[in-house]
Amino acid sequence: MGEGKMSRISCAELLVKCLENEGVRYVFGVPGEEIIDILEYLRKSDIRFILTRHEQGAAFMSNAFGKLTGYPGVCLSTLGPGATNLATGVADALLGHSPMIAITGQVELDRLFKASVQRIDIQRLFAPITKWNCMVYKETIVPEVVRKAFKVALTERFGPTHIDVPADVARGQMYGKPFTKFESEEPSANEESISRASEYINAAKAPIILAGAGVVRERAWSELRRFAEKANIPVVNTRGAIGVFPHSSYLSLFTASLPFNDIINCAFEYSDLIVTVGFDIEEYPPSMWNAKGERRIIHVDTNQAEVDAHYDPVVEVIGGIKGSLKKLEKEMRERKHWDYALEIRNRLMHDISEAKRANSEKGKIKPQRVIMELRTVLSNDDILVSDVGAHMYWISKYYTSDIPRSVLAPGGFAAMGFGLPAGIAAKLVHPQKNVVVVSGDGSFVMSDPDFETAVREKLPITFVILNDKKYGLIGLEQRMLSKEEFGISFTNPDFVKYAEAYGVKGIKVKEISELNSALKESLGMKMPTIVDVRIDYDENVKLMQKMLEKSCPSPYLSSYQSD
Repeated sequence: MGEGKMSRISCAELLVKCLENEGVRYVFGVPGEEIIDILEYLRKSDIRFILTRHEQGAAFMSNAFGKLTGYPGVCLSTLGPGATNLATGVADALLGHSPMIAITGQVELDRLFKASVQRIDIQRLFAPITKWNCMVYKETIVPEVVRKAFKVALTERFGPTHIDVPADVARGQMYGKPFTKFESEEPSANEESISRASEYINAAKAPIILAGAGVVRERAWSELRRFAEKANIPVVNTRGAIGVFPHSSYLSLFTASLPFNDIINCAFEYSDLIVTVGFDIEEYPPSMWNAKGERRIIHVDTNQAEVDAHYDPVVEVIGGIKGSLKKLEKEMRERKHWDYALEIRNRLMHDISEAKRANSEKGKIKPQRVIMELRTVLSNDDILVSDVGAHMYWISKYYTSDIPRSVLAPGGFAAMGFGLPAGIAAKLVHPQKNVVVVSGDGSFVMSDPDFETAVREKLPITFVILNDKKYGLIGLEQRMLSKEEFGISFTNPDFVKYAEAYGVKGIKVKEISELNSALKESLGMKMPTIVDVRIDYDENVKLMQKMLEKSCPSPYLSSYQSD
């Protein structure tokens, strides 16, 4: 970097040039005094600054951008309350392994050692919720810091990193230019682990694949499908991996995510080998599907397995997931299909058929019918965004997909309020696709300031609000513990009038006969739309009771029960 060949440049300008060099398209954030210099150079950049109404929304948007693209989303805030408001979305990215860069302003260096307005130690605050963070204490380190932030965010498992920029450093002058980006080669699994894993898989009579979000991050869905079909092994996906294996395939056992017994658990219970691929244990805790810790597990991932009493692999195949699956596929021998898995699939298909026919009482619509109507009006390539709440489990159980990244949900942090801002990010990434966000009334209101962002950006997103005027999932758990509901009920605004106050359409759905036409009308709009659905959340209790009464089908158990 010869100084004679470069003109002097401000740190803030170089920071923005580094972001441009990394291919950043959007920066989501809220302005503030300590980031004015950064904002000035964003104004002159081709990067679009998306003004949000709350920093948490900015963090969720960059989080969702990372999930949808596999490349870091970027959020920006000032110091103090701006930084603390980012924290929930950053933590969600950490446990959801979503690549993200969080940039915060900070007081001048000569104020760091003493009490100052809005000054807190942002580095220490972000340390436990990021993979790496750094203060830019000197102008000349900007190119290194930015390049490392992106590199670490994209090292498996993906996650957020954080850059803290003092205001006087941002104004400082220097010579410098962005670092050159290099694509690193995918690490390869050693042949011994491939050989041992292949022996276990070929010897198994009743194997099952559990595909996790790592398959999405590594874009390994084609390799997964070829491996599963060659080995003739049924596939269960986690909520974070919906679509990585087509639900239309006879080998698919759909999505595992219910926090209690489901018929899918029967497949795990009577399997003699579980092959996890790109699986993060926070997606679907192993205690739910390997309660006694007796199942044989093969772990295929870029990282070593987490230490867990219910997750103790006999073989770990560590390397690039694509390459590992290709190698395993070559070693697979012909196998008779596990008939028991077909029985499980048939029962799951029967549950889906029942959901399509679920009748609703006057004034209350069953949540499973809402999900099935959404499946009817959306194409395979459209995007469904799920917020956190009981509806998340209904989506997992009844919404089928053959396309990766067509269903977007928060990670293991399970932060309410994810849905609305994530829908904004989804529409920015895929403007040609329909985007529908499903939220409970509780989760929608947690992020509703950014409904204005969707309106201002003229984004035609359908926001379906499942309205029962309570935190229904908590009420469900209270009732299942034979307790009375307490501390969960609230009032709501009229969501139709709320939408109209922003100059857009709101539709109230009181009867099931109105739902399909309301959804189709909303999808035809050129602006955001709210569809307010009065939901019957007594169905949650009925689903829970059904799961507790679950009994596994038995015709094939004697032939296929594991040793």
